[in-house]
Amino acid sequence: MNIAINIPGNPVSTNHLYSTVGRRRVLNQKAKAWKSVVAVEYQVNSMAQHGRVVKFENKLFVLLEYYFKDNRRRDVTNYDKAILDALTGIAYNDDSQITACLSIKRKWNEAGTKITICDLNDYDFIMDNITISYKALLFRAQLHRGGP
Repeated sequence: MNIAINIPGNPVSTNHLYSTVGRRRVLNQKAKAWKSVVAVEYQVNSMAQHGRVVKFENKLFVLLEYYFKDNRRRDVTNYDKAILDALTGIAYNDDSQITACLSIKRKWNEAGTKITICDLNDYDFIMDNITISYKALLFRAQLHRGGP
């Protein structure tokens, strides 16, 4: 079983999740809003794809694809935490269930994030998605260099 969701706009980086209030670090409003969007999108897409909100119980593979409008330098893994934390308790019981996670960033005409979650036992689905994402990256690299 797998679920794929698309979230428009730029994701929130781990560097911008918290604010300091007095001596405490608290989740800021932007991060709370982002986590809420991720959770709602998961529930809506889960219902549309499977007729119910799916909560995975087994070990998982997560593919995170980030699309940005520009080529600024970004540490792609800084975006993972907010997404994985937002899905904890909704898509899965605990993010310790995630055995494999692949994060990819790309330049695109619209900013957004595609999140694909699947049972780690669904090997064919995982390999197909990794292959498609990897081939797309290689193709773009070849275009950038002027061909194969």
